[in-house]
Amino acid sequence: CRISLWAWFGSAAPLALLAPRLDSPVGAGVLLHVALSTLLVGAVASTFVFYCAEAYVRAYVVPVLVPDGAVSRVPGVTRVPITFKITVMVLTTSVLPIAILTVAAMSDAATPGTAAYLGLTFLLLGGLQVTAICASITLPLEHLASQTAKVRDDDLDAKATVVSADVIGRLGESFNQMVAGLRRGRFVKETFGRYVSRQLVEHLLDGNIPLGGEKRVVTVLFSDVRGFTPLAEKLPPEEVVRFLNH
Repeated sequence: CRISLWAWFGSAAPLALLAPRLDSPVGAGVLLHVALSTLLVGAVASTFVFYCAEAYVRAYVVPVLVPDGAVSRVPGVTRVPITFKITVMVLTTSVLPIAILTVAAMSDAATPGTAAYLGLTFLLLGGLQVTAICASITLPLEHLASQTAKVRDDDLDAKATVVSADVIGRLGESFNQMVAGLRRGRFVKETFGRYVSRQLVEHLLDGNIPLGGEKRVVTVLFSDVRGFTPLAEKLPPEEVVRFLNH
């Protein structure tokens, strides 16, 4: 909050230097124009500082405090919707600056030089804010896309880094839960594959298990290891399992 407040006053202070340069008398319209411009420039600057702080928290604080990525389940976490971010961006970078400059031009509250100065200020701060807001949205999505590509390539070690509680963060949490389910399925398949054939494992995992039984013509082979009983009596359990695996 302190950093945002200093950014507010720091960005709005140069507007006070414009008052002596106004051609028109310093009246109510001029003061209103300067006040509105100060509020707008300060709001844009403080919003930019907020997103810079958010980027720092996402990169260095959230992974330490919430290593499991379950940010949405942490009580008290602020959830800033993406629609709110876009609305703020549109208002502070286009609608309000155009409205203020239009009112100033119609009321002769500022000279053309002052209007140009304000326009450049709005353009610079607005560009910084747009960059920060777009980065807060696109960077998590690009990271999630890269992890999805790993799953597509059968790499189930992929994990999305969840750093927010918004819809992108919840999407990342769902992605991690999906990958965990795929890993469990692979573990079950590999475990069953050690004891039965791969075809039978796939048959079971596909749900083709008739509970009422079925009739089939099959060939059953009963086999044994010669001398296995006295061998198992002499060897420790670990050696017996290693021998059977071999």
